[in-house]
Amino acid sequence: MRFCDMPTLLQFRATCRFNLTAVRQELHRSLRQALQPFIRNVEAFIAALFTNQAFVGGSVAVLFLARDLDITPANLDVFVPRDRGFPFLYDLIDNQGGIDRTVYPPTEEEEEEERRGWIPMGVWQIYRVSIRTGMVNIYVSVDTEALVPIACSCATHLITYVGPHHFGTAYPSLFFARRAILGSPTDTVDHERAMVKAVRRGFDVRMFPTQWEDLRLPDCGASRGICPMQARRLDDQTALCARFQPLETPHLDPTIVWRLDARPCGGECPRDFHDILAANYKWNVLRTTRRAYAGGRMSFNNV
Repeated sequence: MRFCDMPTLLQFRATCRFNLTAVRQELHRSLRQALQPFIRNVEAFIAALFTNQAFVGGSVAVLFLARDLDITPANLDVFVPRDRGFPFLYDLIDNQGGIDRTVYPPTEEEEEEERRGWIPMGVWQIYRVSIRTGMVNIYVSVDTEALVPIACSCATHLITYVGPHHFGTAYPSLFFARRAILGSPTDTVDHERAMVKAVRRGFDVRMFPTQWEDLRLPDCGASRGICPMQARRLDDQTALCARFQPLETPHLDPTIVWRLDARPCGGECPRDFHDILAANYKWNVLRTTRRAYAGGRMSFNNV
């Protein structure tokens, strides 16, 4: 079972209760193995994720979902809600022996200027903690929805997450084929570095899905949920949004709606959720009323 890819495991566990339990145990083992290079007490760390409604993203989440990738992540990226940054930071320091390496701006003005650069990425604050053999980056969301920064990632393969009870990836048809589509660049240097890393790890990165010969569809790719301009949700019909224990754990209820970029697709995608996600917005957070909350504005020149 350790050599099965994620789609095979998810199909296998649907066959009977015994296999459901076996796959759950394998997924938990895989998650602990991915965390162990960074975390001294893995069980306490997973408990802290649950307490703070946090998720692991970045390379560790990619490694968890793409089980046959032979990679060694250099950092552990954790995404927390707006009000859980300090509690999670102190938990790493107190319970995992972490050392706060965050460089804090000397003045409030410089802090605000730094934050203005993060807002388009859905990030309010970034803490950096050295722990064991690497660095833990804590990305504090601009909202109580911890997954906003993940949805604002620079490419589809990074819109991937794993938490104590849930895991998923927004573009599974691309992800499990080792393909990725570029999103909106925010920091050119980091963006280029991330793309070089993706290519080295075996991902075929393109600007549009129609650049793959087998995906030259009559439309822009929206019928398969892979158009860059298309409004998406982490739990829509084309996303993978899974649970470790589907018979016991409620569904994840993400409130983020986003699009990869404002690259015109020639179709009706700019009108997707037009009352929720305006054509020139990258993301919005929904509330129980399903009304728009606060979005990250996106320029059509940012291609």
